[in-house]
Amino acid sequence: KGCFLCIGPNDQPVAKQERQLWTYGAVSFAQAVIDHPIRLRFESASGNVSDAGCYAGLRIAAGRLIAGQRPGNVLAAYDEVSQAWKKAAGVADASTVQISILPAAPTLPAGGEPVVRN
Repeated sequence: KGCFLCIGPNDQPVAKQERQLWTYGAVSFAQAVIDHPIRLRFESASGNVSDAGCYAGLRIAAGRLIAGQRPGNVLAAYDEVSQAWKKAAGVADASTVQISILPAAPTLPAGGEPVVRN
């Protein structure tokens, strides 16, 4: 239960979000930043999929997915009670958000794309 940042083809958890902080091993941090062009894919628990993007970058902070560096550009917010991502546009909730780093980005370890999963 909770919100995890996973990577690779087997969705290996690498960090967990609790009370708006991410934990990676013994280290906690307030935000994760991707400084490369990205695309998002939202998937509901029932399997409905919708894509969003392309964006110049992404911040994951305070339970929100924020496009670029402007704080007002919130794409989705994580709801701890329902354990789902609420898309800013009011579209159906998503249980999984896949973050795809677009071609200009360096190769990720273990051949995967980061996935935020609850």
